[in-house]
Amino acid sequence: MIATSRIELVRSAITRALRVRRAAKIELQDAVCPFDLAEKRGVEVRFQSLASFDGMRSVDSGASTIVVSSLRPPGRKAFTCAHELGHDVFDHGVQIDELVESRDTPREDEPEEILAHAFAGILLMPKSTVERGMAVRGWHLRSCGPQEIYSLASWLGVGYTTLISHLQYGLRLLEVSRADKLRKVRLPRLRKEILGEDCPSELVIVDSQWCGRPVDIQVDDIALMPAGGRAEGSCIEAVPDAAGRVLVRGVTPGIGRLILQESAWASFVRVSRREYVGRNKYRHLEEMDDD
Repeated sequence: MIATSRIELVRSAITRALRVRRAAKIELQDAVCPFDLAEKRGVEVRFQSLASFDGMRSVDSGASTIVVSSLRPPGRKAFTCAHELGHDVFDHGVQIDELVESRDTPREDEPEEILAHAFAGILLMPKSTVERGMAVRGWHLRSCGPQEIYSLASWLGVGYTTLISHLQYGLRLLEVSRADKLRKVRLPRLRKEILGEDCPSELVIVDSQWCGRPVDIQVDDIALMPAGGRAEGSCIEAVPDAAGRVLVRGVTPGIGRLILQESAWASFVRVSRREYVGRNKYRHLEEMDDD
């Protein structure tokens, strides 16, 4: 009976998440920014320096607000926002999601958490989106390694282990043995392998197949582009690396552009302060001089 109820809850969450994407005119091949989507739906998103919990959803006079801890990694913040948006879509009332070691699996005994968790997974990582993201890059789950999974997670805006867990449990596309092997890879070592040097900040992999959302980084984070990449804007700086690729570093809050001239690809890049506190709509505003 419990298993049946869980299946019904997950199916309901999947249906609602896909409806939300369609209502927002988000194509299934596109990644989505949950912060932008929430604001588009009239839900204010705020970031606060909260050590004790990941996020919350509150309602005041009929208006919803999502609060996300600014102290978490970018992928976790995105999933938390999508999770809280799930609570809002299902009108669960005030919800406070306490800090847990991992958000990869929901609390099994709470139907509202199962709904919100499944909603977030499908909103950010629908099966069609994941499969197309792999196909256009010439990858297949049977043979792809940690670097490909990391790159796909960068585009989807989620954490590396979050994507692995969703592929294994949510979409049933990844076998247990492969998922366990991928999950054992340590991110600092993986970033070093990709970049060719230590990378103490976040690393986002950008390619010509990136679509659906801007590239979001924080000050001092790095967006790694293929050879021939170009960066425009005072908020970022770009330098080639030894392999001919282009490393784009966030230097100050603002909005710039990334361009791949050979493929006629371009995307906005948005830079926010590290551990930004405030309203989501202001997180990319350029810093003003005092004089």
